[in-house]
Amino acid sequence: MIKEKLYKACAATLSLLMLTACTMPKANESETKSNQDSKSQPDNALTVSSYTDENARAREFSTDTEYGVYIGVEYDELPEDISYDVLVIDAQYYTSEELDQLHKTNKEIYSYLNVGSLEDFRPYYDQFKDITLSPYENWDGEYWIDVSKEEWQEYIAKQIAPTLARGGVDGFFIDNADIYYMYPTDEIYDGLTTILTTIKKLNRKIIINGGNDYVTRYLEENGTLTPILDGVNQESVFTSINWDEGTFTESAADDREYFLDYLSQVAADGKAVYVLEYTKDEALAEMAKSKCHELGYKVYVSKNLELTGD
Repeated sequence: MIKEKLYKACAATLSLLMLTACTMPKANESETKSNQDSKSQPDNALTVSSYTDENARAREFSTDTEYGVYIGVEYDELPEDISYDVLVIDAQYYTSEELDQLHKTNKEIYSYLNVGSLEDFRPYYDQFKDITLSPYENWDGEYWIDVSKEEWQEYIAKQIAPTLARGGVDGFFIDNADIYYMYPTDEIYDGLTTILTTIKKLNRKIIINGGNDYVTRYLEENGTLTPILDGVNQESVFTSINWDEGTFTESAADDREYFLDYLSQVAADGKAVYVLEYTKDEALAEMAKSKCHELGYKVYVSKNLELTGD
């Protein structure tokens, strides 16, 4: 359900050109909301990175900066001293040189990758709009997409993901696997599994944001989550979003209990657990951080849904 800040149409168009090297004439990927003014991308965006895992292992990182989610900002909008063990960005709007710079102070960089929905501002919207299923509640111009369609699976897993991998990301932050909650059919389940197992072959890590219905079924049927993910991120465990008023508050006890039980099953399978909370209440933020640290979960608290770091 994560959404980002408004990105520029020019940048999206240029990213589209960079992905046309594959056989299907498809465009780019990067989750945001926008049809604003332009940002130009260097010609070498998302080329093969010189970054290696050995570079990361050679550095030490503070346990106070375990997890940061900055999907709503571009490179020049990031804090100059940004440093996390795990940093999530929208890497399609970053050059490989920018990723190399971020790797100097951030251990692992994950790129947001939306697999379950389609926005009308994307360059490839017209190509895939015929396989959308229904509007995405609370997000105008966004639609759930039929992940059982082979053309969508090929585009996400064999065009976008490999391009991002070549750019230098360490993994993918997969969003909207909740398509299986919206459409709980075997076809949707199998489509998600095809996408995830194909991406896994790129030798990059996968964090699934949300998607607990899908993840739970996969774990029950297979006994382990290893073939599809390395960790999960759950939004709003200790906090809650009031969509009508645009405010944040503390989560209901039953919702919290449900998500904590789900996350404990993931952790029991030896997978990493990340928590993303939204609140401007400092006391609530500290409570969420304390609870997550007690459980051994990495947590990031944002003051806004756009994840701009403000």
